[in-house]
Amino acid sequence: MDSKAELARLDELADKLRSANDASALFNPSDCQVVSDVLKKDDLSGSDLTTIINYVTPLALCKKLSSNEVLSKLLEDLYAFCNRSSSKESVKERAKSICSLSLAVVETPRGSVESLLQGIILFHSHVIIPEAQQLLEYAAVNCSRSFLSVAKKALDANVTTASCRLLSPLGLLVVSSKYASSEFDFFLRVAVSSLPKTVCPEQRRHCLGFIGSCFLQFGSEFVLSSFQSCHVNLLIFFTLVCVEVRMILEHHSNDMERYGDFLGCCLNSLDIALEDVCSGAVELSPDDVIAFHDAFKATSNSIIEYLLSPPPKEKIDWMLVRSMWRLLGTWLCETSVSTNSQIDFKLLLDRTGEILKLHKSPASDLVNCLLPMLFQMCSTPDLLDKMHDNGIHTHVIHFLKLNVFAADSETKSSVQVILACQVLVFLSQKHLLPELDAWDVDVLKITNDDVFIHVTRLLLKSYSDQSIKTADQLMAVIERLNKLSLDSDGFHDECIEALSMLKVQ
Repeated sequence: MDSKAELARLDELADKLRSANDASALFNPSDCQVVSDVLKKDDLSGSDLTTIINYVTPLALCKKLSSNEVLSKLLEDLYAFCNRSSSKESVKERAKSICSLSLAVVETPRGSVESLLQGIILFHSHVIIPEAQQLLEYAAVNCSRSFLSVAKKALDANVTTASCRLLSPLGLLVVSSKYASSEFDFFLRVAVSSLPKTVCPEQRRHCLGFIGSCFLQFGSEFVLSSFQSCHVNLLIFFTLVCVEVRMILEHHSNDMERYGDFLGCCLNSLDIALEDVCSGAVELSPDDVIAFHDAFKATSNSIIEYLLSPPPKEKIDWMLVRSMWRLLGTWLCETSVSTNSQIDFKLLLDRTGEILKLHKSPASDLVNCLLPMLFQMCSTPDLLDKMHDNGIHTHVIHFLKLNVFAADSETKSSVQVILACQVLVFLSQKHLLPELDAWDVDVLKITNDDVFIHVTRLLLKSYSDQSIKTADQLMAVIERLNKLSLDSDGFHDECIEALSMLKVQ
C-alpha cells in the first residue's frame, strides 16, 4: 500500500485515538514505522504533517506508552524532521499543533527524555510564537534536570538568538529555588559575556532577564563574580536594563502581556542594584556611579510619566504595579529627591489613591511598596493634606494592623512597620485618624522593641492611647520604655519622646 493510502488510514485512526479511553489498545508498532518512513521525505505536504501530528499526539499522552521505545523513536524522527524543515511554510503553519504535541510529550513522565527533549527544545527555540516560549518554560519546570543538560549543550555549541531563548525558561528555574547557584554559573557567564557584543534586541532581553533573575535569587555578590571573571563592567548591565525599562514604558506600554514578565524582572533587579550601590555592597568607580545615576534618573522619569497616567480599570498586572512603585520609592529615598522638584507629587498621590481603590483585596502588599515614597513626602504639609484627601492613611493603618506582630520575626517587616508608624505620626499632626482610635492593640505583646517604641509613640501622638487601659499596663509600658531609653544605639529620641508624652522624665 502506498504512503498516501497509509496516511489516509492513519488519519481515520487518529480520530479513534483521540476519543479512546486507552490509546495503547489501538497502538501498532508497524504504524510507527510507516510514519517514520514518510518523515524521511523532504517534500511532505502540510496536510500530511497534520495527519502525523494528530496521530502521534494522543499516543504521546498515553502513560502506558511512556516507556515504549518504538514510539519514542518515532517522536525523535518527527522532531528531527521538524528541525530539518523548520524554515518551510508547511512546518511554520503547524507550529501551534507541534506545541500541543510537545506539551503532551513533556507532560507524560518518560524514562529517558533527554534525547527527545533536545529535539523539542531545538525546534521551539527557533519558532517565534508565544506558545513556543511557553512550551520551553513548561519543559524547563517539568523536566528541569534534562532541560539544564540540553540547554548547556546548545549554548556551549553556539550562542545565537535561538539558543539564548533558553535563558528565559532557565530564569524560571533560578527563581524556583530548586537548584543551587552553582548550577547556573555556566549560563550566567554566557549571558554576561554576550552583553557587550549583542546587537539583537531579543537576544539582549533574554540575557538581561536571566541575569536579573540571578540578581533576585542569589544576590549581587554571585552576579558580580561572573562579571569579574568575564571582564565585563557591571555598569553595562545597569545601563542596558535602564534602557530596556524606558523603551518598554515609552513605546510598548500597551503590550504589557508580552513584556510584563521581563519588565518586572528588570524593575526588581534595578531595585536591588540601587540599594546595593547606595549602601556600598556593590562598589563602582566614581565615574561609573555618576553614569549609573544618570541612567537611573532617565529611567525614573519614564516610570513617573507612566504612573502619572490614569491606571487601567481592568487587567492590571499587580506584581508589575508593585515593582514600579517600590522602585520609585527606593529612588526617591536613596537620592533624596526634593518634593519641590519638577515632579508633580500631588498628581502622583492622586494616582496612588486611585490604584489603591482599584485593588480588590486588602492592599497591604501594595502599601508595603508605597511606604518609602510616602515617607519621603511627609516633610511637605500640602502633600500630607493630599495623602489624607485620597484616603491613603486608611490603607497604611490597615497595613500596620496586619503586620505589627508579623514584624516580630522578620527584620525587613519591622522596618516597613516602623516606616508606616512614621508616616502616620506625620499625618496625625495635621489630621484626626479615627481608625487608630478603634485599634485595640496591647502594645506590651509586641516583642520587637523597635516596633513597640514606634507603635506606642504613634498612639500617644495621635491621642489614640486607649490600649493602655489600667495603671498596671501604664507602669509596664513606662518601665519598658525606661529600659529601652538606655540603649543609645536604638531609637533613643523616639523612646524619650514617648516617655515625655506619658509625663515621665
